[in-house]
Amino acid sequence: MNKPFTRTAALALAAIVTGALASVASAQDGQRRDIRDFRFVNTTAAVIQGAWISLATPRAPWVKIDLSSPIGPNGTREIGMSGWRGSQCYFDVKVSFDDGKSVVWNNVNLCRVTNLST
Repeated sequence: MNKPFTRTAALALAAIVTGALASVASAQDGQRRDIRDFRFVNTTAAVIQGAWISLATPRAPWVKIDLSSPIGPNGTREIGMSGWRGSQCYFDVKVSFDDGKSVVWNNVNLCRVTNLST
């Protein structure tokens, strides 16, 4: 049975997401500062145009990841997670491609997974 989504839970989630909005971004120097930092690995012939992340909980909102620029075929991009407050490890991650397709990874343990490959 699912627990009801209370107003308190919604406010707590909003506070977490607000902090994340400002700081989920591409890691520029490739160093893993947060155990949840990860890398997109594009193994397709398409270009990754956009990416989003959300807590792996029901009704959690998607937060846009700042990629700085699209990720080309066979490209990689480091994503820093230091802006997510708390110790959450499980996230849903989504990318969209220039050919209109998308990929969603559900319930990813970013405390253990370092690469998300398409």
